[in-house]
Amino acid sequence: MAHLVLVSPPDQEPGWRLAGVQVRVARDAAETATILRELLEQESAGVVGVHEPFWDDLEPGLRRALERRVRPVFVGVPSGQTEDAAALRRARLAESLRRAVGVQFTFRGES
Repeated sequence: MAHLVLVSPPDQEPGWRLAGVQVRVARDAAETATILRELLEQESAGVVGVHEPFWDDLEPGLRRALERRVRPVFVGVPSGQTEDAAALRRARLAESLRRAVGVQFTFRGES
């Protein structure tokens, strides 16, 4: 059965474990890349969430290759609130929809 795996910095690990998530700890994008390559080989991982700052810092070629994967699905997980949290949520939702259905959506009031 497929399950969620989260790549998280050490300070966020306890909270994710308390929520019942399988956690792999990384301290930076380089460690994250190593873990993600290992997870590609695991058939039990259905969704792999990656601490968004680590996801953003991955080598672009690796990130593009992971984004194209059907299984496991790799997604960035927000690290917390930002100044423009609403816009960031809309952008994430639009990107998730684009990846899921293959069509780029725009929301009312946006170009």
